[in-house]
Amino acid sequence: MSASVRFALGLRPRAFYAPGTATRATLLDAAITTLLSPPVLRVMAKYVSLIKLRGPVQNVQKMASVWGDLDTEVREYGAELEQSYAILGEYDFMVIMEAPDRDTAFRASLAIENQGFDSQTMEIIPVEDFADLVED
Repeated sequence: MSASVRFALGLRPRAFYAPGTATRATLLDAAITTLLSPPVLRVMAKYVSLIKLRGPVQNVQKMASVWGDLDTEVREYGAELEQSYAILGEYDFMVIMEAPDRDTAFRASLAIENQGFDSQTMEIIPVEDFADLVED
């Protein structure tokens, strides 16, 4: 960190720190450098879960509250539900979620199972990204 930045932030030069406190100065330098660095954008992967109900639905209102509980539990694991759809066919619902890594997505899919659903979760990528992979 330059002396002018330290001065502008009101920081004393290292010479002013008592002997044995260089660690504090080093930590301070690291903290300020981190604060002044541009933010790192982290792109989260997308996953789709195909969901089946484990039995007949007796109470639609209870089912709606389960979706709220599911959203809360998935967020606790570090993932985020983006969209959900009721679908026709072999599965009853489809959920699209974002997670920072595969392990988080795995824990989120377990949260779906914990709510009484059977699910199959897969990572998805946009077709444009897939085309880029194939070209390489």
